[in-house]
Formats: sequence, structure tokens, C-alpha cells
Amino acid sequence: MHVEPAGASVCVQAGTDTQAGLQDYFSRSKRKFEPVTLENLEQMKDAFASGRCDAMTSDSTQLIAIRSTMQRPGEYRLLPEIVTKEPLAPAVRSGDEQRANIVRWSFWAMVTAEELGITSATVKEQAATSSDPSVQRLTGKAGDLGKMLGLDPAWAMSVVAQVGNYGESFGRNLGTLGVSRGYNRLWREGGLMFAPPLRGCGTTRPQRAARWRQADESRRSQGKTWRIVVYDLSLENMNFGGGRLLFASDVPMPWVRQPGATTGA
Repeated sequence: MHVEPAGASVCVQAGTDTQAGLQDYFSRSKRKFEPVTLENLEQMKDAFASGRCDAMTSDSTQLIAIRSTMQRPGEYRLLPEIVTKEPLAPAVRSGDEQRANIVRWSFWAMVTAEELGITSATVKEQAATSSDPSVQRLTGKAGDLGKMLGLDPAWAMSVVAQVGNYGESFGRNLGTLGVSRGYNRLWREGGLMFAPPLRGCGTTRPQRAARWRQADESRRSQGKTWRIVVYDLSLENMNFGGGRLLFASDVPMPWVRQPGATTGA
């Protein structure tokens, strides 16, 4: 979100997080401003273009898109001050776990491709020639993640071949509008983008959850207790009693409960 100096009139869309963030920003800085509240983006754009307000505020990518539609976009300046952090992400219908997993892993496949230096133009060649295990998993030559998602083994290769890696997609859709990668750079380049390994673990999340509940209920019925243990997130398998409980790489779990001594927690 970008705002003008103290005393400015600022166009903002009603009922949005941006409106609340704008108020918080001026409250923190103890400066006054005049909010001009509009019902939708089109009204906000028209009010700003007609001079009804000195500035308008929204997501930075949205501001850049709006500026590109102005009659004289060069006359409008995007201020460098970022005053709120509101990450944007894909969304799916609640309860549709398979679709959510496909969307999540498709994004991670694009990030992984960029990490590996694979583009839409080279992914099929890499599939045929590379012996790198990460490349083989990305292109469906190894691993069972596609099966777990209910997709073809080469699903990730198809994603990259059609839309490119994350950097290609960002550049094509946002770079042309002048949007900087910023925190959307890869982790190794100072950004926040990273992806877990594209490997499956043999069971789906519902199956793991059901197995966990069954084991938990069994121990409770026997009056047994649990011990908290910390484990390396790179490990996908942990011994659990007489069997094996499997964890997926995309599940953030800093600790798990395991049979043992009484814990104070």
C-alpha cells in the first residue's frame, strides 16, 4: 500500500484491509489525512484521475495495473513507501483438498523449476537428458507425487512447459508492468520464495491424520502417555510404535508426539 505525505486526501476502497491499513499507518505516524472512500476500484480510479483526491492506495501490483490504464501513465508516480504486508496467494473452495494440493504443488513446481534453472523452453530436453534426482522428480521420471495428487507422472513438467517457471510467469505478467520481484525473488537471492522437495511419501494427508487419530486413541485407552520430540523436517519417515507413520513435506510440523515418558506439556 502506498500513501502521500501528511494532510493528503487519499482515495481508498471501502470495506477492504487496505482501508484499515491506511488508518493504522496515519495513526502510527500521528499525521492527519482525509480519506475519500469509494465503493469499487473503477470509482476510485475515476476519482483520482479527476483530482478528487491527491493519492489513492491499494496493493502495489494493483496500483501499477491501474496506472497502466491511465491516459498518461507517465504523469503518475508510485511512491516507494510500503506500509503494510499483505501476501497474495491462490485460493480454492473450502473442503476441496485435492484441488488445493494440486494448486499448491503446481506453484511449488514452478518455484522448483526456477531453482533448477529449468524454463518452459528447456524442461522437455532436461526430462530426456538430466540425471539430477530433483530434475527427474520434476519431470515425472522418478517419484510418486503425481500419483498421490491423482495426476499424470509428468504433471509438473506440463505445468512448466505451459506457463514457465515462477520467474518466467512473474516477468510475463508483472514484470512488463514494472513490478519488481522484491521479496518474490528466490530464497537464495534474498527473497521468500522456496519450495519443498517434489517427492511423495506414500500416503495422503487424510490417511496420515486417520492413522494418527487411531494410534492416539489406542494409547489413550491404555492410559499411556506421550513424549515430545523435535525432528529434522528433511526426514519424511519416522518409526511409530510397531509401524510407521508418514509425514508429507508440505505439512509444517516443528514437533510430533511419540510414545514415551510423561511430558509436562
